[in-house]
Amino acid sequence: TSASIWVYNGTGDVSAAATANASGWSSGRTTMCKALESDEADVVIIQNGIDQAFRMKQNYTFQALGDTNGSPPITRAMIYYRDRLWCMADNKLYYSGAVPTDYSTSAGGGFVRASNYYNIPIGTERALVGTRDYGLLMFGSQNIYQLNPTLVPAPSTDKPELILDIGCVNGDTVRQVGDDWLYLAYDGVRALKRTVQDKLQSGQSQPLSWNLKEEFEEINWAYIANADAIFFQDKYILSLPTGSSTTNNKLWIYYPAQNAWAIITGQNIAKFATVKFSNELRLYGLDAVSGKLYRMFYGTSDDTTAIVYQE
Repeated sequence: TSASIWVYNGTGDVSAAATANASGWSSGRTTMCKALESDEADVVIIQNGIDQAFRMKQNYTFQALGDTNGSPPITRAMIYYRDRLWCMADNKLYYSGAVPTDYSTSAGGGFVRASNYYNIPIGTERALVGTRDYGLLMFGSQNIYQLNPTLVPAPSTDKPELILDIGCVNGDTVRQVGDDWLYLAYDGVRALKRTVQDKLQSGQSQPLSWNLKEEFEEINWAYIANADAIFFQDKYILSLPTGSSTTNNKLWIYYPAQNAWAIITGQNIAKFATVKFSNELRLYGLDAVSGKLYRMFYGTSDDTTAIVYQE
């Protein structure tokens, strides 16, 4: 199989977009991470958590990075932070050299997976995010850890800190909301909150979504890997599979300012994305059933059918 990446330059028709292909890739959700190379400048590291990582250059060509001691481990939990590419896999946090020339070899400043890693017991890796001044947050299926690494990472002295022992179900639901981080746990939507002491702490013992008990009971956990979330215009929007649906068919919308929730049915959003047009940030959703792309929360019709509103 092969995966196609379409790159739209913001003008003209989408059919004129540049495409890049990666042969030997399995189907599945992907993570893209912008990184820096000393020779190439900005590149994009792309992973699906199943096959080897790929690098896309600025001319949209692909390079297979392999699965060796010098290349990134296979994972979707990765981030470029403090001039290094960080990857979570198998309860280890791996890091590359600082601004390497090649992410596929140790000689090029890539990875040294045999030694350059931290042991962090998070369970199955879900997401890896960077904070402004508190280091890295590692979301796993069992625990959530924090690590503020030194400029030159030192696994023997840098000490990871357990933040919360309530794990994350799906890394695509981890989103920054102000200075907090929201995510879907096994008992509902939870938050890592920043206090006046500048420490990330868990929220109250009840999840933020505790009052959506009937909605929570309808989640189809067998397909929870399809869930997706985004923070847009002061709203945390979570798309979930419910009932017997194998694809996302319901939206949970959280309003942090009011600590309130809204539910929208009939929208099968597989993936959210924001795109800026003329300095206006717009929200789009990919329909999991039809494959169509929709601009969300805009207009009065849905694919020529009038929208019916019920409160």
